[in-house]
Amino acid sequence: MAAFYAAHVRPSTATAVIVGDFSSVDFDAVLADTLGDWTGEQAAVSVPAAVTADDTGRVIIVDRPGSVQTQLLIGRIGPDRHDPAWPAQILGIYCLGGTLTSRLDRVLREEKGYTYGVRAFPQPLLSSPDGGGRALLAVSGSVDTESTAPALADTWTILRNLAAEGLTDEERDVAVQNLVGVAPLRYETAAAVCTALSDQVEQGLPDDYQAQVYRRLATTTTAEATAAVVAAFPTDRLVTVLVGDAAAIAGPVKDPGIGEVPSSALSSAPAVPAPLHPLDPFHPLDAFHLTDPLHRLHPFHPPPVPGPSVPASGARCVPALLRPLLPSRSGRSRDVMSLSPRVALPFPAALPAGPMVEKL
Repeated sequence: MAAFYAAHVRPSTATAVIVGDFSSVDFDAVLADTLGDWTGEQAAVSVPAAVTADDTGRVIIVDRPGSVQTQLLIGRIGPDRHDPAWPAQILGIYCLGGTLTSRLDRVLREEKGYTYGVRAFPQPLLSSPDGGGRALLAVSGSVDTESTAPALADTWTILRNLAAEGLTDEERDVAVQNLVGVAPLRYETAAAVCTALSDQVEQGLPDDYQAQVYRRLATTTTAEATAAVVAAFPTDRLVTVLVGDAAAIAGPVKDPGIGEVPSSALSSAPAVPAPLHPLDPFHPLDAFHLTDPLHRLHPFHPPPVPGPSVPASGARCVPALLRPLLPSRSGRSRDVMSLSPRVALPFPAALPAGPMVEKL
């Protein structure tokens, strides 16, 4: 643990994101009292490990004998947040499975009663301005064991109908209202703004990224959203991970024709830990962990990328609201530190207008 800390937690690889009302704060003094004495050795620049995946349509079954439910993860690898298609992709995927009134829930939950809820989502795995970033585009949820095969068959029917008929203008309008109309509520607290900015720093996104995305969401057409979601979920190139009772589900899931079904299932207790890099969401061991909602929120990442040689102490303060204190680097992953509990600052009750957030 000490070696890992020394290798990865150091000034030259850290960015402090601090959000608050600094009009009456001696910011230089605050930094001196908190980070001013932080020292560490320099680090050589390294390259993040690539995200790799084989999206040949197939089924992976992780056996949990006697399980009364099957956890589903259906998806593939796609573009990250630097891709121009990202806003349309967000909108289309939201129409597919972003809320209780989306297509997946309307059929699988409301009409068929297979599940308490199924969600479709894009999850950035490695973000890079140079085009090397990747995101997991997935459908996830749980169904009772007996409904596993019917739920998969209906999911593929929904995807095929979506490709054949497209989204409706009503679906698009509701999604835009839900995503853009409530956006200011997402940034009411300093903590929420800090979290959003930390992600942007980590992924090499511009300061006004959120404003850009919401503007583009508001102007994305139904046809653009349809094209993006159909490209995200081609029915012949989806990997299906099932965690459940293999004896009960392996036979029936061959019938829908969703991909090759293995002759044997994986054990529910892998003997070795999932590899951290390179990440493959559809490698059996990685997939096992990604089906866990907690792991899905924090998927495995390559190790932090040390930054260029900068002074090991005496961080320079850039006197602009929501600006990272150290230079951002292209392709960096998970080298953002949260130090907000260490600094007591008077936070505003409402989000201030600025370059990062616009009133919508």
